Amino acid sequence: PFVFLHHEKTAGSTIRAAVAQAARRLGASFYVPCYDADAIYREDRRCYSFDLENASTLNGGPLNELAVLAGHFQWNVWRDLPKFNSTLSDDTSSSSTRRTTKDKGE
Repeated sequence: PFVFLHHEKTAGSTIRAAVAQAARRLGASFYVPCYDADAIYREDRRCYSFDLENASTLNGGPLNELAVLAGHFQWNVWRDLPKFNSTLSDDTSSSSTRRTTKDKGE
């Protein structure tokens, strides 16, 4: 599975859109809150999900088929993926970046 986690207000929306569109083009099942199965942005209750409870075919794929996740999820959310438990070890690789923000007045 491919998992992209980010904090709110850190420019993750742009990456989430790209991830949802790429997953759809590749035919990979995905769950990106705010996006439906056609990778179209829909702001509703799905946008405020921090777990996999709302993953379904309406949102890109059922939980047991998810290959791609992107959003404001809790750390280790991938452990809830059936594919993680069957194909990956707990020794996952990760990358992080840090971005400092400035006040608009500066």
